[in-house]
This record gives sequence, C-alpha cells and structure tokens, in this order.
Amino acid sequence: AYTDPTLNRTSLAALVGSNETYVRRSIQNNTGRPVNDYLNGLRLRHARELLTDKNLTVEAVAIESGFGARNTFHNIFRKEYGLTPDEFRRFVKR
Repeated sequence: AYTDPTLNRTSLAALVGSNETYVRRSIQNNTGRPVNDYLNGLRLRHARELLTDKNLTVEAVAIESGFGARNTFHNIFRKEYGLTPDEFRRFVKR
C-alpha cells in the first residue's frame, strides 16, 4: 500500500479500519516518526532495492516506489542518505 502516492494518514486509517488520531499516535509512538516520514522511509527502502535494477530509470523508480514526482523523490532521497539516487546507483555498482 505504501507505493500508492496518494496514501496518507487519512487513507491509511481507512485502510486499517481505524481513525486518523490512533494511526498517527501509533506510528509516532512505535517508530518515533510522523506518518509521512514513516511512509517515505518505507518508500525509500523500496526505491533502494529498485535502484539496483539498471533497466529502470530514476523516474520509474520514483513512481514505482510511491513518490509522485522525480524531484520529490530526489530531494527526500538525498536528505535521508546524503546521496542522489544516481549517486547511490553508481556507488552500489562498484
């Protein structure tokens, strides 16, 4: 479900049959991260796996991972890992 770019706190609560407040508190208490950061973390881990596939473009990896735009993916990836997706791909290639 996390690869759906429209997934947010509201839709996640509906998906699990709960309310937004409970979902927000549960994720925050168990991960120490806000819902959006938690979802983006899941998306980033998925993206790292996809980046090892040389046949996928970075834009395709962004979309497949649940990011709505390549620029958003690029910025969040760099903030989390200190590398751009292209730099990460080159690093893994070695």
